[in-house]
Amino acid sequence: MNTVDRKAAPVGKYSATRVVTLGRAKLIYISGLTSGPDAPFDVRAQADIIFRKMEALIAQEGGGLRHLVKITAYLVDMREYGAYNEVRNRIFADVDAPPASATVGVSELVRPEARIEIDGVACIEG
Repeated sequence: MNTVDRKAAPVGKYSATRVVTLGRAKLIYISGLTSGPDAPFDVRAQADIIFRKMEALIAQEGGGLRHLVKITAYLVDMREYGAYNEVRNRIFADVDAPPASATVGVSELVRPEARIEIDGVACIEG
């Protein structure tokens, strides 16, 4: 099983996604995702894995990364922002309206191997 498909045990009781139907549209709230325990200790690799996980979760509702309307990234080391930004720019290069975005520096994440955690909101119009 590859790192993208592997699911780490949740740290608490929560849903990976929460779908809210608003008329003919669906809002998909995506919990903070990390790359998993076997990922390289590299923010680029971890960000790429996280975006692939997000893509798979959104695909379960019939969408893709183009449906993301907001993302928030949490970085353990803000000096790695440039590396994360390279991945984000590549992932959304062909998206006409990339998501609104925030990046926050944090002192640590729940999983000690994680360099980055990303959450998001997607909207799929009916």
